[in-house]
Formats: sequence, C-alpha cells, structure tokens
Amino acid sequence: PLPRTLVWSAEWLASARYGVDWEFTDYLDEVGGLSAPILLIHGTIDSDVPIATSRELAKARPDLVYDFYEAAGAEHTAAWNLDPAEYDRRVRAFLEDVIVR
Repeated sequence: PLPRTLVWSAEWLASARYGVDWEFTDYLDEVGGLSAPILLIHGTIDSDVPIATSRELAKARPDLVYDFYEAAGAEHTAAWNLDPAEYDRRVRAFLEDVIVR
C-alpha cells in the first residue's frame, strides 16, 4: 500500500492541476446510467475502498454484474496476488462469455 501522505498529495495535485472532483467519483449515485457488463473483483480487507461499495453496485445492478469475486483476505488491488489462478479464471471467463461473444 502507498503511504497516506503520498495518496493525499496525489489527490491534491490531480485536483489542482486537472480539476478532479473526488466527491464526484462516487459512482453509486449514478448506477442507472451504466450499460456495460461488469466484472467486479474486490478484496474483502480492502482498506482503500470498502467492499460495501462493490456489494452495493452488485445489488443495484444485478442485470449488469456478470461476476462478483470477493477475494477473501485480499487488500486493495491484491486479489491476483492472493490467488492468481482464480483471478485469471474469472477474467478469462468474463472476456470469453461477455466480450468475445
């Protein structure tokens, strides 16, 4: 994980330089506008983005969520590190079933 001060600094810089509104990045209020199939992969111990966020998305748009893999014991963006074979299997299935068809 990155040090919090580095994350805060990067967010501040992105806001100042590019006008990123971090409050606007909460997409759960806009799930009605989603239209593409979704593969959700989220670590259960993610300390950056609560897993509740992905659970809410899956609940709100079951018509779009192709698969929701809750990687038990994985931190933020570490699901592949925890179980590369399972991660790859789910991504491959999503690509073959949803994207390639």
